[in-house]
This record gives sequence, structure tokens and C-alpha cells, in this order.
Amino acid sequence: MKHIHHTPHIYHIRDNDNLNKVFDELKKKYIIEERKPVEQIIYIYDTFDWRLLHGNLCLMLYGNVLTLRELYRNTPVMTEKTEKTAKTLHLPPDSLLLKEIEPLIKTRALIQHTASKVHTRNIQLYTKKKQEAFEMEIKKIIPGGPDTEQLPDNIFLVTWHTKLKNIITLTGIKKDTWHGKQRKQDIFFHILALHMIKPGDYPVKPGVKLLSHMTTETACRIILITLLHSMSRNEEGIKNDIDFEFLHDFRVAIRRTRSLLSRLKKVFPASELKPFRAGFSYFAKLTNEPRDIDVFLLRINDFKKLLPAGIKDDLLFFHIHLKERHKILYKKLSDAFESEQYKTLINDWNRFLNTPVKPENKPPKAEKSIFKTARRVIGKQYRKVIESGLLIREDSPPVILHALRIRCKELKYLLEFFLSLFPKTIMKKVLAQVKALQDNLGSYQDIQVQQKLLSCFLDETTRHNHSNTEEAISFLINFLKNEDDRLRKDFYSIFNQFNSKKVKAYFIILCGRYAVFPD
Repeated sequence: MKHIHHTPHIYHIRDNDNLNKVFDELKKKYIIEERKPVEQIIYIYDTFDWRLLHGNLCLMLYGNVLTLRELYRNTPVMTEKTEKTAKTLHLPPDSLLLKEIEPLIKTRALIQHTASKVHTRNIQLYTKKKQEAFEMEIKKIIPGGPDTEQLPDNIFLVTWHTKLKNIITLTGIKKDTWHGKQRKQDIFFHILALHMIKPGDYPVKPGVKLLSHMTTETACRIILITLLHSMSRNEEGIKNDIDFEFLHDFRVAIRRTRSLLSRLKKVFPASELKPFRAGFSYFAKLTNEPRDIDVFLLRINDFKKLLPAGIKDDLLFFHIHLKERHKILYKKLSDAFESEQYKTLINDWNRFLNTPVKPENKPPKAEKSIFKTARRVIGKQYRKVIESGLLIREDSPPVILHALRIRCKELKYLLEFFLSLFPKTIMKKVLAQVKALQDNLGSYQDIQVQQKLLSCFLDETTRHNHSNTEEAISFLINFLKNEDDRLRKDFYSIFNQFNSKKVKAYFIILCGRYAVFPD
């Protein structure tokens, strides 16, 4: 069979009458043969934030075979058998498919986005003298799983050859369109569209498009509504403990919300914000310990590899302890999401963000241009980071570096909030410098937490006389202490780069005098 074009041409035939028209035209030029039709349940898997799609891949389960392929290509990249269908797909550690996609999905789980019944007819077309042979498929897709009731026909014709495309066009049937736009030519997108799913609707890096003439109040509402949406989208993933990234994204949304309210004052009435500040602070604190546990669990296998041969398996009790603690804390979070306190906070916050403040009650900075406000707050936060960094000494306690880390993180948030207002090239360079400093300080803070966690567990093992576990924990504490020292040494060179004339010049371009002088 000839597949001249790797990218298929897909037509939504919609009903059998149109399909018969196509066959009538094809019979004029070709001998038509049909193989035995195949009926399957097809499941589409991807991460919650569509990381495979962003990598131009799709993962489908046909029967008990997982098929990974490039979008717009018919040939699989890889196939692998699986034992069962599940809402969350757990591939074994030795899975070759997992090794292939792990660089893309990282720690995210593969979740089932759709289930569809697909009836496929494979058609071979031969010229009258059988000098050429072409292939096409007719797919009838019914959204839903095995028990779905019969829905209106959704018949698609798929061909790879231009000659067949030209004949089909003669019947008046056009390539499939959706809302006036030609849909991407891959059956993956058609299945999602039938399920009313917009792929990629949860971006890997959420952002907002602001205009420089917007008022500060309008821009802040847009940002805060986006963050509220992110919080809500991640609740179910935390409740069901699907993967660690749901909690991470939820925490980031809360932190960004609190940071914006803290950095941009006199934009909303302070008295109205007070209960929201307190509420978000309370729920943010609830996420601290579970996230610390998650970070350690993400590194546990790396820690095991570091241990000497004789004690490589002696972290078992500690690993079990972490997983049990993880379950307890996630149950607590799940209960918190179901509480009246949380529901009231979210509903009231949503109402507040969608209710304009009366003109006579607007604070003085609400009507200022967001461009001017962004320059002022970014410049001010940049100066705070520089001032705090210059105070760091070799004997500065970890809490001082943690405070600098928070200031650095808030600067990064401000830059990301207002990314669309400034030149991309400058913002990219500035963000790279901020990220380098934040990564160093973040890794240092993680190590402080992990050392504390290990030390507490060491006290427990000493009391219960688990000598092997005690040796493994002591080894890791020493390793982390060395990492601690390395990161402290690295900090000075990274901060000096951030405090360079070159980076200062970037901030002056962005913020003008605010990068140098107080308001």
C-alpha cells in the first residue's frame, strides 16, 4: 500500500449518505476491497498539563497495547503491552515506554482523558489494471467507554494520498472544520473534540496577556482570576493523590496570589482584603509539610544509590515512614478542601474578583497605568534582593538565606506577572539570572528541611535500636551537610553575577530610575 503522505487527510463524513457518495466516485476509477472491520475501545492518556502533546506526541491504548506516536504520523514510535486499563496509568519502573517519555513527563502521572468506541474499516483501492494500490480508513467514533449508549454517527474518512483527496473533494465534502477553522489533521484531535476537550487548556507555564494602558486594578483582577482558576483545577488531583505536581501547582498559585496582594498595595480596599489574606495564609501553611515530604520522596531513590553497598536497603523504614506521613497529610488537605471554611474563602474570593469596586471606594493606585506600576514594583523588589544579598556572610544563619530566597521568588513572580509588558529579549535574560539565584537558594533551603527531617527520624531509630537504619540516615545527613557547604560557596559567585553591572543595566532598561532609587 502507498502512504505517499505521512500526514493524513481527514474528512468528517457525518452520515452514511455522504459516505456512499464518496464510494460512488471512487468506484469510477478503482477496484475496492475491504478487510474485516475492527472494533476497539481507544483510550487517550497524557499528563494533566498535556506534556506529551507539548512534545508533539500522543499515547493511546488499543485493547491491551499502548501506542506512542508522533502527531501527524501514522507509524508508532513505540508500543508496549499493559495488563489493565485505569484512570491513572502506572507503568513499571523497567518499562521501555516509560524511559522514552520520562524526560517529558518527569514526575507527572499519565491520566485517562478520553475513552471512545472506534469501528475501523480498512479499504484497499486498486487501479483497474492493479498497477497502483492505495489505502484509506473509515472510522466511526462514539465518545465514551464500552457501555456508552449509541450516539449520532461520527464517521471519519482518513487517507494519505493526494489522488484520493482530489476525488473526495469532487463529492463536495471538505476537510473537517471546527468553529470555522480547519482542525488539525490527526484523529487524536478529532476524538478530543468529540469529547468537548480542548487539549493543552492547562498550560505548562501559565501566563496572562496584559496591555500597558490597562489600569492596575484591571490587570490585577486578570492575574488573580487566572491564579484562582489554577487553584481550583488542582484540587481534585490533590484529593485523589494522583501525583505530586498538583500540590506544587496549587501552592504556587496561592503563593503568587499572596505575593501580588503584598507587593501591590492600595489597589484594592485594604479592609476587604484582610479576610482573604488570612484565609490564604492559613491554607498555604497547611501545604508546607506535605510538600516537604513530597520533595524528599522525589529524591529517595537517588539517596538510596548514594549509600554504600552494605546499607543500600536500610532506608526502607524511613521510606515507609515518609509514605505513611504523606497519606496522613494528604487526607488532611483533602478534608480541608471539603471544609466550609475553604469553600467560603474560594466562593467569596471569586465574587470579590468579579465585582467592581465602586469609584468612590477605589484606593489611590487602582487607576494608575499597570505599566508604570509594574516598573515601580519590579524595581523596588530588585533593590530589596540586592540589599538582602549584600548582607549575607559566611556565618549568616540559614534563616537569612531563606528570607533572601523569598524576596528572590517574589521578584520572579512579578517579572512573570508582567512579562507581556516588556521586551521579550530583556525579560528572558533577567529571568534567567533570577532563576539561577533562586535555584541555588531553593536547593539550599530544601537541604535544610531534609537535614531536619532526617535528624528527627534518627532520634526515633536510636530510641528503637534500628542500628542499620541509623547508619544509613547518618550517612545521608553527612552527605547533605557537604551539599550544604557546596551550595553556600556557589551562592557568592551566583549572587555576584546577579549583582553585576550587566544585569543592573537590564533592570534599568525595564524599570528606569526605580531600579536605582527609592520611590
